[in-house]
Amino acid sequence: MKNIPIISYQHIRDRAESQSVSVAEFERQIAYLKKKGYEFLSLDEYVALKCNPKSLESNKQKYILILFEGGWRDFYTNAVPILKHYWAKAALFIATEWIDESSKQEQAKPKTIQDADLAHDEAMLALGENPRSVVCTWEELAQTKELISFGSMTHTYQLSNYVIKPWHEDLQLSSDLILQHLGVQTTHLLWPRGEYDATLLRTAKKMSFTAFYLKQEGLNLQDSVLEQNKYYPMSNGLVCLKKFLFICATSLRYKILRVFL
Repeated sequence: MKNIPIISYQHIRDRAESQSVSVAEFERQIAYLKKKGYEFLSLDEYVALKCNPKSLESNKQKYILILFEGGWRDFYTNAVPILKHYWAKAALFIATEWIDESSKQEQAKPKTIQDADLAHDEAMLALGENPRSVVCTWEELAQTKELISFGSMTHTYQLSNYVIKPWHEDLQLSSDLILQHLGVQTTHLLWPRGEYDATLLRTAKKMSFTAFYLKQEGLNLQDSVLEQNKYYPMSNGLVCLKKFLFICATSLRYKILRVFL
C-alpha cells in the first residue's frame, strides 16, 4: 500500500523559531513539490484516496496534503499568495473562536510591535486582547476557498478567555460556524496539541466528524482507517522536506530509516 504524506505549517514568516518557516523557504518547498510532480490534495480528496486501496495500485501519480494550523494572519498575507502562484491546494484547520473574535473586532488595536515580530507564544496571548492583529477574519478566509479546504481545530482550542464549553458544544459550534461563514460542512478535526481519548473521539464522531489528524510519527497508508491521520511539521529547510518524502515513500524504507526523521 502507498503512503499519502501530510506535512504541516503554522507560521510562514521571516522569524527564527521552530513554529515558523520563512517566506522564501516556503516558496522553495512548494516549488520543489510542483517540480517533482506532486498533486496537492484537498481534505476530501485525501480521504477519498486513502479509503480506496485500489485507486493508487497502478497509479504513478504522487500526492501530498499540506496542512496549516490556526489561521494566523501570516497564512493569509504570506502563504496564500505563494499557493495561488503555484496553484497548490492546501488545508487550513482553525480554532473558530479565534476567527470569530477577530471578525467581530472592527480593526486591530494600535501596537508598538509588528505582528511579524511577535513570538508564537506572544501571538497566542494576543488572541485575547487583539485577535485581528494575529489571526484572519471569516471574510479573508472566504477569499481563499478556491484553493483552501477547511477543517476544525475545535472552537475554543480549550484555551478560551470566555467560557470553556463542554466538548460536544464546542465541536458543534465549531462545525456550525465553518458552515455558516465558509459554506463548508467539514468532517475533519485536528486535535489541539494532539490530545484526545476514546471518549472525545466518540463525541466527535457523534458531531459528524469522520477524519482526525494529529502530529505523530507514522505513515498514512491506503485503508479506511481515518482516526489517526499523521502529519509531519516542516522546518526551515528544503532538506527537511526532501528527507521526509524519501523516508516515507515506502513502508520498508520507513521501517529502516524512520530514526533519521
